[in-house]
Amino acid sequence: MEFFCGLDVAMDETAVCVVDDRGAVHLQATALTDPDALLAVLKPFLRRLRRSATRPVRCRPGCIRNC
Repeated sequence: MEFFCGLDVAMDETAVCVVDDRGAVHLQATALTDPDALLAVLKPFLRRLRRSATRPVRCRPGCIRNC
């Protein structure tokens, strides 16, 4: 199984969504906009993470849209 990650990056927090190759959502979370914090959230998926996409957003911290 492969995973794909979407990141909505804001100043303080980043919304994180991980889906598998069939489109099932495995993670919806927020983390501090900090490399170490994002790495900690994504750690369980890193070995099988195939692609990621980032998008800067201008919304209130913690908002998560559908992946």
